[in-house]
Amino acid sequence: MLNQNFQPKQFSDLVFEEECIKQRLFAYASGKRDGHIILYGDYGTGKSTAAKVIAETRCDDETAGFVDVIHARDASIEMERYLLRISNGFNIQQMMGINTPYAVIDEADQLSEINQHHLRAFMDNAIGCVILTTNHIHALDKGIKDRADEVEIKSLSPNAVCERASDILKAQGIVVEQSYLLRLLSTTSGSWRDVARALDDFIYSKV
Repeated sequence: MLNQNFQPKQFSDLVFEEECIKQRLFAYASGKRDGHIILYGDYGTGKSTAAKVIAETRCDDETAGFVDVIHARDASIEMERYLLRISNGFNIQQMMGINTPYAVIDEADQLSEINQHHLRAFMDNAIGCVILTTNHIHALDKGIKDRADEVEIKSLSPNAVCERASDILKAQGIVVEQSYLLRLLSTTSGSWRDVARALDDFIYSKV
């Protein structure tokens, strides 16, 4: 798989199928908008990466390390302890100058019903906000969805991902015509993982 160096590190590295979604999420990343967010959509569309980047973009280099990124599978075992951990992270971020701290809970649909109720209560009282990701929006508690901005992250078309793919190839010393790259990307499923595999295969074929 492509080197971790090519993983998005800042908001401008993120690619979305719809420009309106990019603008909507940038409002959160830039601090112009606050609130809980649910990123939902198909597998491999970059929801987890986008959530982490959005939360960290609101911080500086010093405070970004205090953004909690938790997998719901782990939190479901000791939900109260993980919510306390998120709350402590919020407190640290605020002490370091972040007005509205953020944390990420990945694959939130894996939380049990009772733990989703705990999360719902936490969302009401926390000093910060959470970004939830899920492949199964229907499995989330209605109260959680009512408390958050639901944002669908759609599968990526070749046109949407072409510029980012070209930049990745150029960083490897490979320059291809756009028409060829679009044909290559048309063989992928719209998942970033599938795009990465296609680029990997192409890079290795040039070695």
